[in-house]
Amino acid sequence: MDESVQLRARGGWITFPFIIGTMAGLMLGAGGWVSNLIVYLIQEFNIKTINAAKIYNFVNGTITIFPILGAIIADSFLGCFSVIWFSSLISLLGILLLVLTAAIKHLPTSCENICNYPTQLQLAVLYLGLALASLGNAGMRFTIAPMGADQFDKPRHQGIFFNWYIFTMYTATVVGSTAIVYIEDNVSWVWGFSLCALANVLGLAVFLSGTRFYRVVRPQGSPFTSLGRVIVAAISKRRLSLSEKSEDYYNCHDFDENATKIGSQNPTPFFRFLNRAALRNDSTSIWKLCTLQQVEDLKTIIKIFPLWTTGLFLCTPLAIQLSLAILQALTMDRHLGPVFKIPAGSIPVFILISTSISIFIIDRLLFPLYGKLTKKPLTLLQRIGIGHALTVISMGISAVVEANRLKFVKYKNVENVVPMSVFWLLFIPFQPPVFTYRRPMAKFSSSLRHLSYSPPHPSLEVIGGGMERFLPALKTLHLPYTPYPLVGWNRHVETIFAAFFRSLPDVRLRRECLRTKDGGAVALDWVSGDDRSLLAPDSPLVILLPGLTGGSGDAYVRHMVLRGRSKGWRVVVFNSRGCGDSPLITPQFYSASFLGDISEVVEHVHNRYPRANIYAVGWSLGANILVRYVGRESHSCPLSGAVSLCNPFNLVIADEDFRKGFNVVYDKALSNALRRIFMRHALLFEDIGGDFNIPLAANAKSIREFDEGLTRVSFGFKSVDDYYSKSSSSDSVKNVRIPLLCIQARLFYSSSSSSFSNNAELFHTISTF
Repeated sequence: MDESVQLRARGGWITFPFIIGTMAGLMLGAGGWVSNLIVYLIQEFNIKTINAAKIYNFVNGTITIFPILGAIIADSFLGCFSVIWFSSLISLLGILLLVLTAAIKHLPTSCENICNYPTQLQLAVLYLGLALASLGNAGMRFTIAPMGADQFDKPRHQGIFFNWYIFTMYTATVVGSTAIVYIEDNVSWVWGFSLCALANVLGLAVFLSGTRFYRVVRPQGSPFTSLGRVIVAAISKRRLSLSEKSEDYYNCHDFDENATKIGSQNPTPFFRFLNRAALRNDSTSIWKLCTLQQVEDLKTIIKIFPLWTTGLFLCTPLAIQLSLAILQALTMDRHLGPVFKIPAGSIPVFILISTSISIFIIDRLLFPLYGKLTKKPLTLLQRIGIGHALTVISMGISAVVEANRLKFVKYKNVENVVPMSVFWLLFIPFQPPVFTYRRPMAKFSSSLRHLSYSPPHPSLEVIGGGMERFLPALKTLHLPYTPYPLVGWNRHVETIFAAFFRSLPDVRLRRECLRTKDGGAVALDWVSGDDRSLLAPDSPLVILLPGLTGGSGDAYVRHMVLRGRSKGWRVVVFNSRGCGDSPLITPQFYSASFLGDISEVVEHVHNRYPRANIYAVGWSLGANILVRYVGRESHSCPLSGAVSLCNPFNLVIADEDFRKGFNVVYDKALSNALRRIFMRHALLFEDIGGDFNIPLAANAKSIREFDEGLTRVSFGFKSVDDYYSKSSSSDSVKNVRIPLLCIQARLFYSSSSSSFSNNAELFHTISTF
């Protein structure tokens, strides 16, 4: 069997219990020893509180920072599988050394008469155990996540996995920080650390037992190498003059003779010096000629860097509060009732609880309320600023609590436990600002490109929360609209002129018939030659959804195909059932309510090009279907973005407007097109029975009559009005969670302008992520 086929045969949900079980075991073991480390150092090794806090912070820092090194090693050299099992083994060795420090009599410091500082041998064994356990924990902790995601092809399944990954990580940490810490405090340190080692062993065993099911992705090389090439190439060509022509820049994935024929683009003006790295010259060395994509990737990292550094300042007080809270808890009243005493090492559990509650209140209650009151949602930078402000408040509250604790010590001569409840520490909002960084930096970086906002052209009206971040990237929308000479003075004249005189580009298409799960079929028209390595597998891909009765043969669709290909995009036209000569093999057309076909098309395209970012563009009824689809999928939508062109949004209003004035001409033209499609497949509907009114559909004088005779019955609606009401995309907009650009023509012949304005309040909920 071919090796690529073997790789595809692996992975899937069969690997889920092994990966989640691994995460549960390893995090349970880590939570047990990390949470109670300060207490162990103070009570068993007689280390001073300040030094214990330093060691604890060093361990925490290692666990937090070293996953970056683990990711580089996994991506560049060994792969995730090898890094995980090796890191788990190192972590186990470290925990076993901690068990020895607690079990062997001469390793901990004795405090029978005089408490002495630990010897060099004692510290050596302790530090070696902590180093191994920390490095092992850092190496496997976040490497499990990308390996788990690699087991799934569909973004929706990957999203489900990540949810379970985070839930398992937090749950295991909570159990380790409470149950195991309680055993360490009240039974023995040997038993507590032994349980940590046992959990680590079980996690490693579960991971290795699923080896034959995993999909192992080979290392792809370090991403930092390509970034270094950009700097080297830019410096080596520093004497060259920059060009304004896009063809002078290398914009290809491979060095070949067709490089100039593939879609090109101009480099961004930010850090123009780096653009020289992609400037063409006689050299073909990868260290002297880089692609524009590599140049833009480096620019993106440079833009992110200031924000990333603010994260360091954000995390510093959080780390201080974490160790300080444990030290404070050791000297405070930790009784919960007359008998039970909360372990000091379990205080970090309240951080997770505080974070969860804060995220819910701020992100789901306060921010939406602010957006409704001000009609202008907060930008990501504003949220981060609020996060920093909350961090300052958090440190202030921590200072007040510590000042009150010191008063008890000073004025009441308390040496060990002050008469102050540990629950005062719960008033310190440890991690409320973390929500500002909860989105992946990969998605957030795309928003950083648009942080500088310039006012749009006065002819352009924009509503929705993505205005400040999304609009500046669409430079052509800022330009004034110039109507076509002579015919642009009237919307009807312009529409009819375009229908008869618009050029029809000659585009060679390759048709693929896709059988649907209900036995039907749709036609996908790909640009001929795209499958023969003219485009890289990760080239962006756009799915085009024509309007009512439209298909790949229509001029407006073909012009979009050409424009997409000129930019280096892979383009596919989705011809609905019966449209664009798509075969109709079952007695059912498509409709505004039916989302089954678009779901299967998007899934099919994603499975074919799993590495590509997939987008979709829809016109008119196709736009209505597209918006309903991305609204239904919401957070799980596999598309990276969507564009809605002249969407009716409210089909009830559209139906009313089609029967007014000159619009009846368009209504009649579209109903004639529907009847022609129907008559070509009339034999499928003979003797169909039920509530179908076949003669009415076959002789329909309007879209409403055709939908009354056929469409609304096919999809189970009581009436045409019921069909239009429940199939409108206006109700779906509020659930959209991907970048969505809606463009409406003010003088468009249909009702899109009026229905758009009547539902404008819904568009204030749009946010680009």
